[in-house]
Amino acid sequence: MATLNLFNSRLVWVPTMVCSLAACAPMSSTFKATDVASSAIKAPPPIEGPVDKLTCLNGAVDYELSTDVISFHMTDSRGGRVGVKAPISGVPVGIDLGMTYSTGDLNTAMHLTRPLYGPDSVADKPGKGTNKQISFNADFGVQIVSVGISYLTNTPIGKLTESALINNLQNLFADIRDPWSTHVSKIYGASDIEIPVGTSSGIQVGDEFDVYDVSYRWHGEPCESSLSVVRRNSPDPVATLVATQASSPTTTILAIKNLNGSLPLAKYQQVVLAKQFIQYKQTCEKDPWTRKQKCKVEPIPRAALKRSVRLGGVAGDPIYFNLNGATRPVDVNGMIEKQLSTILNSDSIGFYIKK
Repeated sequence: MATLNLFNSRLVWVPTMVCSLAACAPMSSTFKATDVASSAIKAPPPIEGPVDKLTCLNGAVDYELSTDVISFHMTDSRGGRVGVKAPISGVPVGIDLGMTYSTGDLNTAMHLTRPLYGPDSVADKPGKGTNKQISFNADFGVQIVSVGISYLTNTPIGKLTESALINNLQNLFADIRDPWSTHVSKIYGASDIEIPVGTSSGIQVGDEFDVYDVSYRWHGEPCESSLSVVRRNSPDPVATLVATQASSPTTTILAIKNLNGSLPLAKYQQVVLAKQFIQYKQTCEKDPWTRKQKCKVEPIPRAALKRSVRLGGVAGDPIYFNLNGATRPVDVNGMIEKQLSTILNSDSIGFYIKK
């Protein structure tokens, strides 16, 4: 991990007070329950600051994910590893088609970086997948040639890699310590705010957010160097906002619920989740003894908001098969990358892909 020398490093502080609501447009401190969906369509162009040095924040991704295939092999009945190069001679030992192997093991390692902050990892976690009694059909070689790499997802290899990737992603997400946050990207008129995060992250209408005034410290010129730290200028939020439109995967319109002080709202101020909107469901059932119907109301659980991630590639050795009388390598990295995309686009992991 690189260390920062505060005496020799060239740091540039950029406050978020570029152009505020108070300075650019009249503002009401009370929230009015208007038809925001229709008013947003007719809203004037967003207010822009005279010198906007932080535009890179709007398209920034939270994390970049890279994956290493550490080991990938089958184990035969005698305990020997196949599908890999022999440890001493380095000669590939291929997997035979039609043979059943006792186990298949895949070990991976994932690395998570924050691109705005530089190349240092913020989380590094291993993953593991294991399947038992694995065999490959005799037409495996023909299918690989005719169908291509997509065929692998329907083989024992695909099931093995999927279980390892899910395990690795869960371990990685559990290791993230920094809280979910975004920023004010646009200001519309006197009451509407836009953030560059939408339904892809799990935001719903009714979610509430706190806004903090912050300063961004860079190692050089803003957006031309890596970000060092985002520092809150006050422990108290500037305002509380409520989501009124979350119809886009990448943006959400927020309305002012209340202002908490004299400091105005401004672009690039930090936005953090304050409270998720919770819906409730009622379930009823008849008591078998009293024959009376009993009902209970329970909250519908919601997952934590997701973080955006960009795939940084998969690296690893091929797995070897004995095909047509020769030991041939089969590259699984492309399949693993496609599987990662599928898994990350599901609702089971706390990330979503942002290109």
